[in-house]
Amino acid sequence: MTQHGPKPTALRPPWRRAASPGTTLLLPSGGVLGSLKIWQKLLFISLAFLAPIALTTVLLYRENAQRFEASYSAYIGLDYLRVAQQLFFGASQYQRALEGQSAQAEAIAAQVDAWLEELNRLNTTLGERWGWGLTEKIAQIRYDWERIKNQGPTISALNSFEASQV
Repeated sequence: MTQHGPKPTALRPPWRRAASPGTTLLLPSGGVLGSLKIWQKLLFISLAFLAPIALTTVLLYRENAQRFEASYSAYIGLDYLRVAQQLFFGASQYQRALEGQSAQAEAIAAQVDAWLEELNRLNTTLGERWGWGLTEKIAQIRYDWERIKNQGPTISALNSFEASQV
C-alpha cells in the first residue's frame, strides 16, 4: 500500500458554515428567535416593520391637522375682512351721501349698522374660539361709526380714522 497523503475531509458548503456566536441571536436557528414558533417569528417581524409605519402615520396626521387649522383660520379671517371691507366702504358712502345731501344716507346708515352687527356676531361666535381678541377693536369701530353718524357732514371718515389713532 502506498500512502497518498492525508485522507481528504469533507468540505462544508459556504451556506452551511457555522456562524460566529454574535450573529446567531437573530437568526431563525438560534438566539432570540430560535426558540419561537414560526407564527411568533412572523408576528415579531410584522411588528418590527409596523412600528415605523405607525409612527409615520401619526406624524403625518398631526401635520395635516395643523395645516387644516391654519387654512380654516384663514377662511374665517376672510369672513372678517369681507364684512370689514363692506363696513368701511359703507361708512365712506354715508359721508358722501351726507355731503351731497342725498336721501340715501339713512338707508346706508342702516346697512352699516347691519354690517357692524354681523361683525359683532362673527366675533362672538368665531373670534372668541380662536382667541383673536377683536372685541376692543370692534368696540372702537362702533364708537367711531356712532361719532360719524352724530356729527353729520362736518367730519370725514379719514379725519375720524386719524382721530382714533391718536
